[in-house]
Amino acid sequence: MSNAKQYRSLLVSLVGGLVLFLLFVVGGTILYGGFGQLMAKVGGNAAFIQPKILDLGSLEAETGTVAVFKITNLASQEISVVGERSSCDCVFSEKVPIVIPSGKTVDLKVNVRLPKYDSSYDQTLVFMVAEPNKLAMYPVQVTAAIPHPLCGIRFEIVGAGLGKPCNARRWRRGAA
Repeated sequence: MSNAKQYRSLLVSLVGGLVLFLLFVVGGTILYGGFGQLMAKVGGNAAFIQPKILDLGSLEAETGTVAVFKITNLASQEISVVGERSSCDCVFSEKVPIVIPSGKTVDLKVNVRLPKYDSSYDQTLVFMVAEPNKLAMYPVQVTAAIPHPLCGIRFEIVGAGLGKPCNARRWRRGAA
């Protein structure tokens, strides 16, 4: 067999494999509602939670807000969100447990209470999901920026580190 024939045979195999892969990705994405859901299903997960990281932006200290997570059941049977855990009592849901029928998506609202005078808020919340034959853990992250009360427009910070201007030790009076 000549080199040209071997090259053509290899090229046909590669193109055929690429076409099959694209059909799998496009078909699976359509079937499961998105590429993330497809990857979760291929990975053996019965649930898909969005977003994985929720940034609430800049919020005032000691305030509360509601974060919404979309939970999709990828299994052929119903699943249940039976609980959640976080490293503090500042993130919690009042609607757990919740049953999710097969193929359906529900919104789960989570209450977030921000601490007093901190420059950032970063909590990991773990949803406990009762799947067919197992209890699975799905971690998500909730973040927010909390401005320090001394970082108003009347002060300019001198010698602050990048990303944490309110942690500077030296202050210089700025224009009002």
